[in-house]
Amino acid sequence: MDRNGEAVADKVCSLLLKNPRQLREIVKMGKERMGGFGAAERVAKLIKKEILARRPP
Repeated sequence: MDRNGEAVADKVCSLLLKNPRQLREIVKMGKERMGGFGAAERVAKLIKKEILARRPP
């Protein structure tokens, strides 16, 4: 994993660990979407969207 990937992973972990409710919601979304082809990519896009939404302007 490159440094940028590590930074994104650290950010995701820190956001999830600070908000257990959000972690449960993301886990639930992941379980609901893991049935079909490309599910991991869709979940990753949701996480990326959440990170970008929380980024300061």
